[in-house]
Amino acid sequence: MPAPGPGTRLSRRLGFRLTAGYLAFFTFLLIVIGLLFRSTLNTIQESQIKDLLEDDRAALEGFLRQTGGGLAWQYDVNNPQDSFQVERLRRVFMLADQDGTVLDVSPAYRVIGSVWNRRQRPKGLSGRTRRCGGCARTPGAPAT
Repeated sequence: MPAPGPGTRLSRRLGFRLTAGYLAFFTFLLIVIGLLFRSTLNTIQESQIKDLLEDDRAALEGFLRQTGGGLAWQYDVNNPQDSFQVERLRRVFMLADQDGTVLDVSPAYRVIGSVWNRRQRPKGLSGRTRRCGGCARTPGAPAT
């Protein structure tokens, strides 16, 4: 086979065409795999987050009670599991009623930047609680 002369273009050589073909094929294959993998990971992550939030809401219903003077955390302080779970739940939270009126806010939540009066109503909160449906129930209330 004669050596390519000055008149032979690089794109007409067999080695170049094979390399470009493989490059295009594997690029397309990796893009498709990446898109499928991304959507799968997104679905898995969303389901895990929903499960965690539902578990935390159920725990709040178990530990938070409405009394005549407001809301009270009721748990066995001698039980280390209960104490740990309540302290984890109390770390950062904001509790509002179905109308969007803020009932209780943790100190850490105030530091994050959501400082407001307990009677003040954040914009857009009532729409989110209505969409949430079952999560806006008062603690101890039966599920609807």
